[in-house]
Amino acid sequence: MKVLLHISKPSGSANILEHWRRSSGFWNRLLVFAMFSLLVIAIGHTAESKALSTDGQESPSTSSATEKSVPARLSLSERLSSRFMEAFDADRKQLAEQVQPIDVPYALVRGTFHFHSHFSHDSIGTLEEIVLAAKATGTQIIGLTEHPSRAVDVVAENVKGWHDGVYFLAGTESKNQLHWPGHEAEAELRFVCHPEEVPTFDLTLYEGMEIYNTHSDVKDEPISALIVAMLLNLSTVQEHPEAAFCSFFDYPQDFLARFDRLTAHTRFAGIAGNDSHQNQRLKLVAHADGSIEAFDGTNEQVWKAEGLKAKLLMAALGQSNPPAEKKILANVQLDPYETSMRHVGTFLQLKNGQAINEHSVREALRQGRAILGFELIAPLPAVGFWV
Repeated sequence: MKVLLHISKPSGSANILEHWRRSSGFWNRLLVFAMFSLLVIAIGHTAESKALSTDGQESPSTSSATEKSVPARLSLSERLSSRFMEAFDADRKQLAEQVQPIDVPYALVRGTFHFHSHFSHDSIGTLEEIVLAAKATGTQIIGLTEHPSRAVDVVAENVKGWHDGVYFLAGTESKNQLHWPGHEAEAELRFVCHPEEVPTFDLTLYEGMEIYNTHSDVKDEPISALIVAMLLNLSTVQEHPEAAFCSFFDYPQDFLARFDRLTAHTRFAGIAGNDSHQNQRLKLVAHADGSIEAFDGTNEQVWKAEGLKAKLLMAALGQSNPPAEKKILANVQLDPYETSMRHVGTFLQLKNGQAINEHSVREALRQGRAILGFELIAPLPAVGFWV
């Protein structure tokens, strides 16, 4: 099979806070670091993943093409600085201008997998917002993976099949696996998610694994330093939202090295885990009584400061005195669906150019006929092939 890139004109312009909130003393550390503006420290990701043989037993780690040395990372402050963000956006613009369209008979189909909506406890995203983001990014397939709930059957109640020009698979995320139950006479699908949290697993139970996950990517950032860097570069983050999102991206060396070892012996599919929630918001509200409240992406109050603590934080954000009435000091949506969806796509090769349906999508995922494209770096709306 001859494969060529099919790059055409773009079709339109993780769960970080949850991780922050799970960290012990998160909001106290936020305040301490915001008040004293401590030095931002960048800590590289050093976790090692282990491979498995086809019978599910650990196999010795062997070197592979992906186990290379990677460039040293810049500090958080450097990555979120106006100088870096402006240069990064200029480079992205130049890359986009160099894109040339190539017509091919069979275009691969852009999909987004590991995706949450209001059916998950940690998202309030609507179906309408998801569809709008899909159309803006050229995404035709969305694999929903809601957190299970005792109150509602998130698979039975969720959208399936075609809806307003987008094809949906309804599934769940639980215990480090993405699960799409059988549907329309098609067998179930299971993929390992957040593989950095799964040192061993039985290959025979899964069709594949995430070889990239957005939430996993950001977890190696020092939590308090990340918050400080965002506060100290807040205006830049607001002016360059996509570049700021990209600033947390790391080459997934451990994931890919593990995937290489697994696929040396058997077929095992690799997909991107967008882990989209649209719930990562940094919203700070100042009140006339001098207090400050913080809200997350689901509009829940997660922290409140009063007295000297609030005064120091207010000053750090450019508010010298309490406002006459309630005032929003910062309100940054870090992960709108469109941004997290465009960040990375899983492009599927549907067999012989088949139409998008339950069989063709599941077959492509099961057989691993997919490539990953990071389109916040450079536009890659589709790829194509000849046979």
